[in-house]
Amino acid sequence: MAELTGFSAATKLGPDLGPQSIRVPLNKGAAIAKAAELVEAFFDVVDADLTPNLTVEFLKHPETGATYCRVSPLQADGITKTVAKPGDWVAVDGSRLLAMTNREYAGKFTQDLPLDEWAATEAAPAASIDDDGKVTLTFPEPTSANRPFAYTVTRGEETVATGSLTIADDIVTLPLELTLAEGESADLAVTVTATKYGTTATSALTTVTRRAPEPEVES
Repeated sequence: MAELTGFSAATKLGPDLGPQSIRVPLNKGAAIAKAAELVEAFFDVVDADLTPNLTVEFLKHPETGATYCRVSPLQADGITKTVAKPGDWVAVDGSRLLAMTNREYAGKFTQDLPLDEWAATEAAPAASIDDDGKVTLTFPEPTSANRPFAYTVTRGEETVATGSLTIADDIVTLPLELTLAEGESADLAVTVTATKYGTTATSALTTVTRRAPEPEVES
């Protein structure tokens, strides 16, 4: 920034309010492994006046019986409390500390993260075939904060050409330049790449079959 007439140089006091975050551990082992890091971070955010109070709770889920922890930073108004559950984030947003879901965090921040929580790695993409045998795949968009993403589709060792994808309500619809003959099947996998970081993950396998026409029954 250019120097302004009449202004003198100054050093800003107080905490660095740049984008910073920490993730709530997904399980007991992860919490123990990061215990020292978490405690230091929580002391620092309170000391830096990013929250007047930060609560860490250990609970047992009433239905599943799973034990987990959650982190709740109080806002400056002393009333509003945001809650981060396992896998959520506690992030510096301007001059305050906020709890965010993974999806909310991905909408505000970018970071090089693993794609191992992509839902398509567990549940295979859904496939549909139109009357001409053209295949379209549908699957959830990754929730991690390392957008933008690119998608490639393979059939065995062959890369399948794709059309223009659409995303609505966090669901990706990806048409393929693949036409199946009647009775033909294809095993398809989708690989997602976080193009900014080069991180990749591959979906579970989808098997799609174009039905052969039913034989005509003589009356």
